[in-house]
Amino acid sequence: MRALIISALIATFPGFAFADGHADALARLEAGTEKMTNNLLDFYVSRVPSLEDVRPDMSWDAEFRDAGQCILDGLDTDGGTTAVADYLAALEEFADAEIVNFTDMTTQMPDALSSNVVLGLSNSCGMIRIGTERMVASGLNDAFAQDGVMQKVLAPAE
Repeated sequence: MRALIISALIATFPGFAFADGHADALARLEAGTEKMTNNLLDFYVSRVPSLEDVRPDMSWDAEFRDAGQCILDGLDTDGGTTAVADYLAALEEFADAEIVNFTDMTTQMPDALSSNVVLGLSNSCGMIRIGTERMVASGLNDAFAQDGVMQKVLAPAE
């Protein structure tokens, strides 16, 4: 189940910058992923307040942007500019959604955010590795392993 939480968190991180007329893509993606990530981390903390103490810094930096460019190239190769535009639109809409419970969030995630292509690119381009390293370094991964934490995160909305 920890893998599901990590995957949901990391699925929001893919970022890209277009060289073909979509110059604002990186800025849109960075803003959308940071908003979604903060929403998700806020949700975790609302369920388990002690997680605030191990909240990772998921701010974008050169490493995230390099991984994002790799993802962009892969999405563009796989589906062209339409795939990238669909991804950005879905991310922006999803980033604005309130997270009421974890299960609904994962089942309502748009296909453009959770497709095998996006998840595969996130893995092969290093985005999952970067996010996971930050979660490990902050102590969030270990906190998820503590007795009762996952049950609280996964509990139905009250």
